[in-house]
Amino acid sequence: MAAAFFRDAGVRWVCAGWTVFTVENLIMSEYKMEIKKYWGGSGGPAAYQTMYSTLSGLASFSIFAAYWRFARHGRVLRSPTSAERLAAFGFRVLGLGTLSQLMPPINLGALQIALGLYEPPKDLPPQVRGAMACPFDFNFYAGRGEVFGITRVSRRPELAGIGFFGIAGALVATTATQLAFFGLGPVVSFTLLALHS
Repeated sequence: MAAAFFRDAGVRWVCAGWTVFTVENLIMSEYKMEIKKYWGGSGGPAAYQTMYSTLSGLASFSIFAAYWRFARHGRVLRSPTSAERLAAFGFRVLGLGTLSQLMPPINLGALQIALGLYEPPKDLPPQVRGAMACPFDFNFYAGRGEVFGITRVSRRPELAGIGFFGIAGALVATTATQLAFFGLGPVVSFTLLALHS
């Protein structure tokens, strides 16, 4: 069964992409200081971030390209049962709930500014005026420290939330490529990345 699964071209491509993504993230985060130091010059930190983003972007593009190309045409699996669909719905709710804990609250005062119903005082610094007009209050949690809300349950809630979405996708996958894209890749990758952090 496993051999037939990995003979699928889409599975191999998706798994290769997830492998590159995981290894690249592990190396870039583990050797962050060394890479910045040996990159040289004052542009080292910015160059590091550019390289990190580029490598992650290319690996992600490879994964998505494989999914787009093979998701509907790969090795066909059985159709999901009603119980699997219900479980997938539950995992999606869990993932959305986890990720929603990371979002800043909505700044309702920004709507009044956007509609012209309120004008912030001119004597305020530009940063404060800009923050007042932003629809999200990014400073709301500033005084709470690092551990609050969902971070009391998981050190890496973003990985857990996306992982729950991945499990949901794997439960309703109808091809081997979909199963690798949603299930195998994210579960292995995010578990390793969470353990590393």
